[in-house]
Amino acid sequence: GMDVVATASNGLDAINVLATAKIDVLVLDLEMPRLDGLSALPDILNATSAAVLVVSALTTQGAQSTIEALRLGAADTLTKPNMVPGGKDSRGFGELLVEKVRALVSNRAHPRMIEAVSARVRPLAVPLDFRGPLDVIAIAASTGGPSAMFELFANLDPFDDVPILVTQHL
Repeated sequence: GMDVVATASNGLDAINVLATAKIDVLVLDLEMPRLDGLSALPDILNATSAAVLVVSALTTQGAQSTIEALRLGAADTLTKPNMVPGGKDSRGFGELLVEKVRALVSNRAHPRMIEAVSARVRPLAVPLDFRGPLDVIAIAASTGGPSAMFELFANLDPFDDVPILVTQHL
């Protein structure tokens, strides 16, 4: 149920391929010659409306490259297995890869509905009025969380001596 419509061996070639290829999901490695995946990601996202799934040995849970890829706009990440091809774990990886690609396609399957909802639902800035000392700030996020949190923290006034707890489901 899937077609590979184009391939590229490095970030520069990927950007060039996107000028003519119509794709739904782009699978991107971070370790490539000439132009690595993180460096290419902003230009890739500017060249396509496809969801980008970063698949790399560098994208372990909580790794800086994982957070950076999500901050730049990747839709999801998946860590490459570290084993012999064809082994038990590589088959599990293949199933997970297919599952993630299908999920990204299905999330993009109804763009008119998404546009209609987006047109009706606008983010609302709510002023915070605290009536006493603030002991802790707790934030929880899921899909879209990393980019939303980067924006939140970039615009958040500093709180003196107030711990901030963050839970991010990746």
